[in-house]
Amino acid sequence: MQIVGKVRNATFDAARGAIAACVKKTVPDAMGADVVVRALFPGVTTGRRAAMFIVDLPDDVDSSVVASIVAALRCEESVEYADVPAERRAT
Repeated sequence: MQIVGKVRNATFDAARGAIAACVKKTVPDAMGADVVVRALFPGVTTGRRAAMFIVDLPDDVDSSVVASIVAALRCEESVEYADVPAERRAT
């Protein structure tokens, strides 16, 4: 399960600490080690892509936990948006 987001007025690297702290205080302790906050486009340091990030969650995470993380990220001042990506349709 993933949450995708974009940082407001900065690059992800500049806001990494605030985003990680926001996610950490929302995630249950038992799941904390399985949660990873990372850049969506590693190595990109300028432009819109440098502001994108992903929160990787375990696949079996409860939907209420995902909703609370998304809500917390949306309230974080440094985050422009955060949401769960739509599922890909089979072709």
